[in-house]
Amino acid sequence: MRAMKWIGLIGFVLCTSCAGLIRGPVDFAVDRWNDFLDCFTVQVGWGGPLPAVELHATHWVTTGAGFAVGEKWGIAGRKAVRRSYEQFGYGIPGGPHRLGWTSRKDFERDGALKWLYTYISCCNEGPPGTLFGPRTGVRVTKSIVLFDVTSIPKFAYHYDSLGANWGFGASGRGGGGGTVWEERKAIEALDVHVDVTAALLVGPSVRLGFSPGQFADFVLGFFGLDIAGDDESAKAAEPAKGGKQ
Repeated sequence: MRAMKWIGLIGFVLCTSCAGLIRGPVDFAVDRWNDFLDCFTVQVGWGGPLPAVELHATHWVTTGAGFAVGEKWGIAGRKAVRRSYEQFGYGIPGGPHRLGWTSRKDFERDGALKWLYTYISCCNEGPPGTLFGPRTGVRVTKSIVLFDVTSIPKFAYHYDSLGANWGFGASGRGGGGGTVWEERKAIEALDVHVDVTAALLVGPSVRLGFSPGQFADFVLGFFGLDIAGDDESAKAAEPAKGGKQ
């Protein structure tokens, strides 16, 4: 009986894997490699003027301390990125707001809640010179002790700036832009990362992360399942299925 169970399991694995291999072994291998990359965040760069650290564990838990801005280069999943980061907080409720940091439009809709924030961070990306030039908002984190307020959809937004919207109490004035609500994908809900900047004026900075949800997508991909919906070969096959009859 036990042997039959193993035979059945092996047969299931072979059959589900064939679903991917039908699309071509090269495409299947590329999808698995991309899914593997999606599990990781690896970025290095510089920051300052003071040390800073951020710990993120799931959509609901983020905390940090320090005062740093800077840029990092590396990968965010399968994507090569160049991003700027701004981090501030010392565990004091309302500290970021008292220093004018949250006068930015990234926090304009938060009302009295902004007085409770103990740590905030902003992630943006753009062309070379990102830190001082036009940037697109990627993510804003607003924490009250350990609780990441942006886990509440109402507060998961950032200001997409086309002009000078840069920290230290900037007002958000610039050449345009608007409020963008972030899409928090369910598969990324359990993501973890650590961000450390060792600086007195300027110093090295690193961000390392891992996504359990993307790892599950990587493993299940060998069985023909694409829970993230990001396999390129599967997307390429969709038009052929939905084309004119």
